[in-house]
Amino acid sequence: MHNKLFSCVKTAMYFSFFLFICIFFKLVFASAGTSAPKLEPKFSTRVQNVGSRFKMLCASQFGDQLRFSWSRNGRPLSLSDSTDDYQHYQIESGQFESSLTIAQVTAKDTGSNFTCTAANQLGMDTMTVLLSVNGKKIFLLSSVPIANKVWRILVRYLN
Repeated sequence: MHNKLFSCVKTAMYFSFFLFICIFFKLVFASAGTSAPKLEPKFSTRVQNVGSRFKMLCASQFGDQLRFSWSRNGRPLSLSDSTDDYQHYQIESGQFESSLTIAQVTAKDTGSNFTCTAANQLGMDTMTVLLSVNGKKIFLLSSVPIANKVWRILVRYLN
């Protein structure tokens, strides 16, 4: 009788342990795919030259069923907008990442805050890049010799 009782308790203990493990794994792995997005870094600064290509990648380490959106200085960027301002940008989005590309950076892009937002049913996160643009130097030469000398001194002083 004692052996039968011990066997029954032993089986119940194993069953309880395996039931606990099963529930634990279901909770851990089920929640891993259903979390809010997390973007890094939150804020950074990029310096580009006029005419160079700028690409910003926005990737989430967590979350599923993500929706990405982009804005410039708080104003949404949309591919469906046909204004010249928006034709300047290219946006590509996948399941876990999105990118914003400017084929040729212009002086009007300087000081712009480009923000990516990733969202799903459990939350949202944002990351922002401040774009600083270095302009090209312009050299003006005059047909008047004194003006040329002044310009050369000025250019040497600025460099």
